Amino acid sequence: MNILDRLGLHGMGAIEPVLLAALITEEPLLLIGPRGTAKSLLLARLAEALGLEFRHYNASMINFDDVAGFPLPKDGAVEYVQTPASVWGAEAVLFDEISRCRPDIQNRMFSIVHERRLLGLPIAGLRHRWGAMNPPAGEEEENGYFGSEPLDAALADRFTFIVNMPGWEDYSRRDQVAVIRSDAGAPVNRRAAADLRRQIDDGRAWLEHVRAAHESRAADYLHMLIQLLRQADLEVSPRRAGMLLRAVLAVQAAARVLEAHRRPANAAVIEERRVLCGRKARNQLAEDSMLLALRNALPEPAQGLAVPEAKLLAAHREAWAVAATPARSAAREMLAAATPLQRVALAMSAPDMKRDLFSSVIGDAYADLEMGAQEAVAARLFETDHAGRLNAALAEQIAETYAITVVPRHLGNNAPTHGSEAPLEALRHIREKMERLLAGTPHDQMLANVLVNRYEQNRIRDAAQVRSICRNWRRTLRSLQENPPGERRGAAVPLAADAAHD
Repeated sequence: MNILDRLGLHGMGAIEPVLLAALITEEPLLLIGPRGTAKSLLLARLAEALGLEFRHYNASMINFDDVAGFPLPKDGAVEYVQTPASVWGAEAVLFDEISRCRPDIQNRMFSIVHERRLLGLPIAGLRHRWGAMNPPAGEEEENGYFGSEPLDAALADRFTFIVNMPGWEDYSRRDQVAVIRSDAGAPVNRRAAADLRRQIDDGRAWLEHVRAAHESRAADYLHMLIQLLRQADLEVSPRRAGMLLRAVLAVQAAARVLEAHRRPANAAVIEERRVLCGRKARNQLAEDSMLLALRNALPEPAQGLAVPEAKLLAAHREAWAVAATPARSAAREMLAAATPLQRVALAMSAPDMKRDLFSSVIGDAYADLEMGAQEAVAARLFETDHAGRLNAALAEQIAETYAITVVPRHLGNNAPTHGSEAPLEALRHIREKMERLLAGTPHDQMLANVLVNRYEQNRIRDAAQVRSICRNWRRTLRSLQENPPGERRGAAVPLAADAAHD
C-alpha cells in the first residue's frame, strides 16, 4: 500500500510521482478535476502530514483583505493588520476554485504563485503554492463546469505541475471500495506522515543524482519534443521549456524513490532484478517518467484547451528516440530534421538503416507531405530502388502513388467537370499546362499524369491547387536531387526550371 492510501487518499497511484515531485521541488502545483475528486482533501492532507502552516482560501469568495490582512492607515502610510487567515507566515497556501475568482484577485494570486510575494513584499517561509479548479469549458471542450473560466494564460504558465485528477472510472475496484469506506475526518497516520517526509528527503538527494546523470539527455529530449509540439500547433513558451526540464527530472527522481521504497526486502531478489533487467528497467522507468511529467506539466488544460493524446504520444516517442541516439550520429540528424522532406532525404542517404526504422521514417514523413510532394517522393523512391527497403505494407501504398505518376493519362473532350465552376477553372488550367508538360522532360510528363489522375479523382478543386501541386512536385524533386540519396541506378533526369511551367 502506498503512502497516499495510508493517508486516506485512494486511487491516486497514477499521479503519485507527480505529487511527490511537486513536494520535492516546492514548485507550484495546480489540480484540475470534477467536483468530488478530492482535490482539496489531498492538499489539506499533505499539509497536515508535513506539519505545514496552511492557508486554504476559496478564491471564488475571498477579498484582498482576506489574504493581506486589514488595511490600517498609519503615519501617512498603510499597514496591514494580520489575522489568522492572512497569508503572512504561511508555509503552504491553497487557492481553491481559482478559476472562479475575480480578475483583480487573480492578479494578486499571480505574485504569490510566481514570486512568493504580496504587495512587493516577500512572504517569509512560504514554500508550497497550490491551486485547485474544476475543468473549464474552453473553445475545444464543452464538458467544463459552468462558472469555471479558463485560467489567464500568464497565471496558468506559472504552475509547473498541472495535474488532471483521476476520477471514479480510473479507480480500481479496490480503490472504489476504499473511497466508499474512507473517513475524511480521520487523523493523519503518523507513520505514513513520517514515511512521506522521508521520501521527500530521499527525493531531493535523488534529484541531485538525476540532474548530474540525465540533465543533458533530458534537455535533448525536450528540445526535440518542443519542436514537434510546435509542428502539432501546441506552443511552448521559453519559460515553460525550463519548467518542463525541472518537471521531468523531478518526476524521474520521485519515481526512483517510489520504486526503491517498493522493492522487496530480500537481497537475492533485488540482485536478480538488478542483473536481469536493471538497465532496461531503469530506461523504461525514465521514459515512463518523462511521459508522465509531460502529461502533467502543460498549461493547456487550465485554459480549457485540449491536448491531443495521439499527437503528444507521437511527439514523445520521436523525441525519446532522438535523445537515445549518439550525439552527431546520422540517425540523430535524421530524427531531428525540421521538415518531413529533410527526414526523407536523410533516411534515403543512410543505406545501413534497418528496414523497420527506414519504413517508419518514410511513412511518417510521407503522411505529412502535401499533394505533389507525396507523388515526387514516391517517384524518387522507385527511381533509386529505395522502395525495396520499405516494409511490404508501406511499399504497396507508395507503389499505388508511383503508378499515378507513370501511367499515361490524357484529358479528352469528355473529361469530368465535377459540376461546379471551380473544378472547371482547374480543368482549364490543367489543359493549358498539358502541352508543355508532355513535350518536356520525363519528370514533366510524370507531373502531367499526376495532374490528370488527381483531377479525375476529384482531389483538385481549383487553379490554386494545380499551381501548388506543380510547385510541390518540382521543389521536392530538386531537394532530393541536390542531396542525392545514394542512388543505385545513376543520376536522375534533370529538372526543367520552375519558371518555365509555373
